[in-house]
Amino acid sequence: MSDQVDATNRILREGGVLPPVELVEESKAEERPEMQRIRIPGRNRTIGEFAKDVGQVMCQNGIYLRGEVPMVLNKQDKKLREMTASAFRSYVDNHASLFYFESAGKDEMPREVRVSMAKDIAGDTLRSFNFLDLQRQIRRINSVRMPAMRADGRIDLLAEGYDHESKILSVDSGLPVYEEMEIDEARRVMIDFFKGFDFEGKDKETGKSRSLDAHMAGMLTPFCLGLLSPLALVPMFIYTANTRRGGKTLLVKSILYTCYGTAPASSFGKDEEELRKILDTKALSAASYIFFDNVKRKVSSGFLEAFLTQPTWGGRTMATQKDFGVDKQTIIYVTSNHVKTSDDIAGRALFVDLFVETTDVQTREFPVVIDDSYLVQPTVRHTLLSAMWSMVKHWDRSGRPVGKKKLVSFEEWSRVVGGIVMAAGFGDPVETPKLVFGNTDWPDMVELVTDLAAGLIADAEVRTVEHKMDRIVEICVEKDLFVDRIDGRWVRPKEEPAYFELKKSSSIQFGQLLKEYVGRIFDVPGAGKVFFGRRGSKNWRRFQIERA
Repeated sequence: MSDQVDATNRILREGGVLPPVELVEESKAEERPEMQRIRIPGRNRTIGEFAKDVGQVMCQNGIYLRGEVPMVLNKQDKKLREMTASAFRSYVDNHASLFYFESAGKDEMPREVRVSMAKDIAGDTLRSFNFLDLQRQIRRINSVRMPAMRADGRIDLLAEGYDHESKILSVDSGLPVYEEMEIDEARRVMIDFFKGFDFEGKDKETGKSRSLDAHMAGMLTPFCLGLLSPLALVPMFIYTANTRRGGKTLLVKSILYTCYGTAPASSFGKDEEELRKILDTKALSAASYIFFDNVKRKVSSGFLEAFLTQPTWGGRTMATQKDFGVDKQTIIYVTSNHVKTSDDIAGRALFVDLFVETTDVQTREFPVVIDDSYLVQPTVRHTLLSAMWSMVKHWDRSGRPVGKKKLVSFEEWSRVVGGIVMAAGFGDPVETPKLVFGNTDWPDMVELVTDLAAGLIADAEVRTVEHKMDRIVEICVEKDLFVDRIDGRWVRPKEEPAYFELKKSSSIQFGQLLKEYVGRIFDVPGAGKVFFGRRGSKNWRRFQIERA
């Protein structure tokens, strides 16, 4: 600035026309961080040179790669977000001082002018190999400290920050160092914590059950992902109950709050295209899990089957529509009443079954009220994490025994996670459940017949009870039975009781389903063996339950 301009500005300030200059205290000036100066592209300065200089700064300041897509950590939800050209402009300004040379007078040296990069330069930089080759690839984000298997076979609890060997970023959880327990204490912590849940087949004395074993595997899988090789596959976990509010969602939340501090659920998607978008987004962002809660429709999807059995996933970014390909180990959790799956999905999943004996879930009593507020407490998370870390340490000291059975396509997971669960004193999580899952309607039919036989249970003298088709449909709607078969709407006349009206196609399909079970004998608690039949030969409007 010239002497004449300085003098003019001084006069204007003294006259009150311009505000006085705020002098920066020397101590405050010294506190300003020293940022690297980077000249923007221009004359005698190529975009490649600029991209390399920016890349050297950004690789130390929060830019990571998923495949070839630059990502940045969102500090609020601790998830990766794709870095766009617009956002990159201001992001770089926070970590480097960009400038260009402005010509001055004939006898004066060019002046440095600080600027933000233009949007096209930002986009070109993000696509430049000079920039991309300098950035750190990231496999996963850990919300708490989790173990990892080193190349020499050691098991380390990862420190906070980016780990170059595992390519895992561990963020600050705020939790204290884990306590190491004896294995009996760690097992008791888990059994006591979940003793209020009605796991199917639970032993009343020990609290153990096959479903608890599968749930333990569901808890340890996210904690132990670092013990698996980068391309190892992990199965899906499906939580199902015989009634609403059976506790299946809370069980999944106990895993997610413990390991991640949050438990947001995703929609299963109304069709394949919507589901594919969810899978693409989660894979690209290095999401550790997907939680599909209260799924109403049949769990059957070609995309989901491929996602579970492919160690890498390719798709398209939402922001630029560019193709991407990334390694992933995303765990999928599903909750559903009376779940229906395809055979292929059933072979890729572990099932956790809840069976609530009482008809009124409100009457159940829990030693501790377990809800979101309780699960997110640091002391609760710390206790469960300490128990899991103790189980891993015990498995390591015991010579790393492998799991008894292997889940096809998930052999490495079966050896490691199955081995840790069994070494801790639980059963084999890969054990086949008693209920038959897949495309069968048998579990729903058993519950329907049990409900229809209520009259026989109440009075031992009654031999036969009869029900109209409308009542059978109402029971199915109320209890979420045959959810992929029942399609219709509630009709509420002014002067008459409401009823559920099936669509014509659904009525035909449901009638054919019931026909398949006519003549079958069911074993109903309290009533013994009963016979399922029908009355009349037209329209299938009445069905009866008769003591066999």
